[in-house]
Amino acid sequence: MITNKHLDGVCVELCKVENLTAALECLTDSMSIGGSASERMARDGMFGVIDALRSQVDVTRAELDNLIKIERETRQAKVAA
Repeated sequence: MITNKHLDGVCVELCKVENLTAALECLTDSMSIGGSASERMARDGMFGVIDALRSQVDVTRAELDNLIKIERETRQAKVAA
């Protein structure tokens, strides 16, 4: 059975990833659009990291939603029994 502790742990990890994503976005926003080739490469690399983190956030949210759905169904089945 999935406990609230499990769900809380997933929520904490999701918040960490979202905070990191936001921090990286702020950092890339503060970087100039121009710059040297190495600055542009670094910025492009950071955008890649941000995209990967966003994908992970989406996966984690989907997993959390699924866990919550399973937990609700389990509780409803117990009440019905």
